Amino acid sequence: MNKLNILTTGLMLLSATSAIADNHSLAKLTDLAGASGFEKSVRDAVKQQWQQSMSRITVDGMGNLIGQSKGNQKGPNILLMAHMDEVGYMIESITSDGFIKVIPLGGIPSSVIFAQRWMISTPNGPILAYSGMDSTHLIDETKKNQLPSGTAIFLDIGAETKEQVETKFNVRPGLQVTPASQFSPLSENRFLAKALDDRLGLALIGDVLDSIKNQNRPNQLYAAATVQEEVGLRGASTVYQSTHPDITINVEVGIADDYPALIAKRKGRIALGKGPTLFVYDRSMIPHQELLSWILDLAKRNNIQVQLESEIGYGQDGSKVQGSGSGVPSINIGVPIRYAHQQAGVFDKRDYEQAVKLVSLIVTHLNQQAVEQIKAG
Repeated sequence: MNKLNILTTGLMLLSATSAIADNHSLAKLTDLAGASGFEKSVRDAVKQQWQQSMSRITVDGMGNLIGQSKGNQKGPNILLMAHMDEVGYMIESITSDGFIKVIPLGGIPSSVIFAQRWMISTPNGPILAYSGMDSTHLIDETKKNQLPSGTAIFLDIGAETKEQVETKFNVRPGLQVTPASQFSPLSENRFLAKALDDRLGLALIGDVLDSIKNQNRPNQLYAAATVQEEVGLRGASTVYQSTHPDITINVEVGIADDYPALIAKRKGRIALGKGPTLFVYDRSMIPHQELLSWILDLAKRNNIQVQLESEIGYGQDGSKVQGSGSGVPSINIGVPIRYAHQQAGVFDKRDYEQAVKLVSLIVTHLNQQAVEQIKAG
């Protein structure tokens, strides 16, 4: 490739990024810091988008954002849900020589946390930090492929003393730490970003609301942006009381495994570019079978390719609503991503667009008759 082609390709990618950043909430949402328990900046951004489509928006005592868009007053209550928090860290303590010790907020494997850039959110703004690792020159040959425990992680912000950390940098225990990673294009269809789990779901719900806001719906639509999903599905535990749904559609990420073999044994089951996923199993929930069948039929009739996904090491907010009240038919729908719970992940915009189409169809087709048929089995 000559220099002109390289420059042209680069300009095309920059243009694509600019368009997404300017016109799409996903780029803005993923760049925000919002670890579990620190979701306010994300909630404010989601609220701004949802206000265009929802007739009523409230924040409950947990910090969940609840929106309502009335349709047919006699129709069923339909709930769309996605979580706002991302995996990250909280500052636990500061050493006498100015290093910062942290505790995890959510599941982050040791294999991906060392030798990375992080952002500490302080009252004076973000501060760059680095999770240092022993130089290769210091490690015995027999130990070079070993990883320290995740509890060994520390952050270096360039400080020399604990006092300097506290006074010059305004850093204290209890502040959030998130990956230093920006939304970036990789190709025409694929993008790299942090916090895709679950800012993808939030952006998708926003796009669904925009796409159907001028349509007559046979139901009352609720949307919930939940907190603290990554630390035990905590926020979702209060959503039922605010919405009393007849059907719940949780929107999450799928776990793509379409890359060269590393440690995991499973490969080639879920792929980018092959459509959204319908979860048939995860450790927190088995979906309502009639609802699953109804959605599969709807997707087939509308030529939407879907993938059926099962994950034993995965849980999601839909399970909390499924088990509330007298029970709520629920399902989890995912947009596949690679490299979940790392500094960044990769997704394909075609999967995202098909997921928006599918969820929009679900919402506009769930009338009283359909819900009764689903519940009756």
